[in-house]
Amino acid sequence: MAACGDDKYEQIRSADLIFESGSVYTMDPKLPEAEAVAVKEGKIVYVGDDTGLKEWRGKDTQIINLKGKMLLPGFVDTHNHAYLRAENIYWVNLEAPSLDSYKAATQNFLAKQPEAKQVRGVGWNLNYVLAQAKAAGRSPAQLLDEIVGKDILAVFITHGHHEVWANTRAMQNAGINATTPDPVGAFIDRDSQGTPTGIFREFGAQNLVISTLPQPDFTVAEYKAAILSFQKKSGATAWCDFCSCAIALSNRQFSGGYKSSR
Repeated sequence: MAACGDDKYEQIRSADLIFESGSVYTMDPKLPEAEAVAVKEGKIVYVGDDTGLKEWRGKDTQIINLKGKMLLPGFVDTHNHAYLRAENIYWVNLEAPSLDSYKAATQNFLAKQPEAKQVRGVGWNLNYVLAQAKAAGRSPAQLLDEIVGKDILAVFITHGHHEVWANTRAMQNAGINATTPDPVGAFIDRDSQGTPTGIFREFGAQNLVISTLPQPDFTVAEYKAAILSFQKKSGATAWCDFCSCAIALSNRQFSGGYKSSR
């Protein structure tokens, strides 16, 4: 009976995970350094020297010997936009300011996804596109039509996320024309006749196009993959994404409700 009782006590008391024989930086001025850490049910239950681990060891405890290496608290980034990693993974990357490079990147994307119903891109240069459109005597939307080269919805966004570049098909899909008013706090670029040129500035205007796309936002699975990729690349264990709050507030104020702004 005593043995059974001891086993039960061990199961209750023992840690799930132990780090031992390391240099633990605790961030606690009362105990700035330690050798060991014990974790149970996702919570730290012990920080101290290796000797104190004895009562936390159990037959199912995972033990990691740090062999003198340093163990640090999680890195928490208080202002980052981890979701933007999804754009890098799932969209066309438009880094070099060249219509030829934009076309090559877009065509490469479409070749890999021939059944795609839309194409999204990120990183285009606003001033460059406006200058190229003016020199060619064409609208930015017409330039994007040539870059895409097929009847498919195309919406690209700048790295700053304040401007969207849409092709003719995307504007038609959204029902945008010369009579479409500028949303409050946002702007639609127009030619001398008042016809939208394909440039949409700020979230309220961007959403006119984006909200009508077949997939206006990333899926949960895509977001998860992107955030895990960001975590692996950056080393951060947690972060606060201020932009998500700003987007939500902006959309409620300028668009009458929450919609995707990407």
